[in-house]
Amino acid sequence: MPSGEQFGIAAVTSTVELDDGTEFVTYSMVTRDAPEGSEAAEYWPRMPLVLPRDQHDEWLDPGRAGDETLVAEVQHASDEISRALTTEVPSTSVDSTPS
Repeated sequence: MPSGEQFGIAAVTSTVELDDGTEFVTYSMVTRDAPEGSEAAEYWPRMPLVLPRDQHDEWLDPGRAGDETLVAEVQHASDEISRALTTEVPSTSVDSTPS
C-alpha cells in the first residue's frame, strides 16, 4: 500500500464433499472492475477486490449474508485504495546509470 497500511484481498470459500466422504475446501478471489484511467485498466479490466482494514470484520462475519450488497459496500470502501494501488508512481527510483 502506498501509505503502508494493512489490507486484505476478498475471497469466498466453498466446501465440497468428495466421493470418498472427505471435505475439500476451495477458495476463489473476488474481483472488481479496475478503476477507469488507472494503469491496471490499461492491461486488464479486472483486479482483486481489496479489503480496507476497517472492512475485514464485516467481510468475515459469519452472520452477515455474503451477497451483492456486501460486495458493493466493500467495493465502494476500497475505491480509494484500488486507485492508489493502480495509479501512483513509486516515490523511489532505480539509478540505471553505469558506474
